[in-house]
Amino acid sequence: MRLRRSNDGAKRLSLLLNLNPTISEADRYAIGVLQRWYRQAKYSHSDPADLEASVKGFHRDIYLAGLFLFLFNAGLARQVANALTEQQVSLPTLLHLLNSSGFAVSEKGSAPNEFSHQQLIQLHDAVSANNQNAQIDAMTAEIRALTGMVQEQQQQLQRLTTRAIRQIDEPSSKEQSRTQEESLAGIASHIRDVKKVKQKGIF
Repeated sequence: MRLRRSNDGAKRLSLLLNLNPTISEADRYAIGVLQRWYRQAKYSHSDPADLEASVKGFHRDIYLAGLFLFLFNAGLARQVANALTEQQVSLPTLLHLLNSSGFAVSEKGSAPNEFSHQQLIQLHDAVSANNQNAQIDAMTAEIRALTGMVQEQQQQLQRLTTRAIRQIDEPSSKEQSRTQEESLAGIASHIRDVKKVKQKGIF
């Protein structure tokens, strides 16, 4: 963690995330998720400044969400962090962790620390919608990248075609120049012959 002051006088806090995939399955899964997200972000943001802003916003959201959960219930935050694997990122896992942390799931949800079943369903639907939107954004970014590659290849093909046509036309131009030179040489020779005849006094 590093605290620095920017040019405008505001304090900036930089954080370093240390993940060890050799000792934690959650760390291993997190590294894979972060790498995939970054690759998708590079497809979506061709401008380095936009990419940097997107990366900063992404990590800010994750950290503040985790901080919110930690302040709400530190034990629950720790359990959620350790349960971060591909098989366990699901609503049943979340329900289990909530119950084990003392947040009973009920239909009525009368107690302050209770989540209603309907609220959890809404939470699950919102997470699913966000995942679908992320997948659509990733597919859109890949399509844009492929379209750019196709356009670039078309331009290269056009340049190669133009170059080939020029190479084909060059021999014809050289042949025409040679013919013109031969014609001029013939005319010059004829003029010299006429001058020789005049010098002999024939005309």
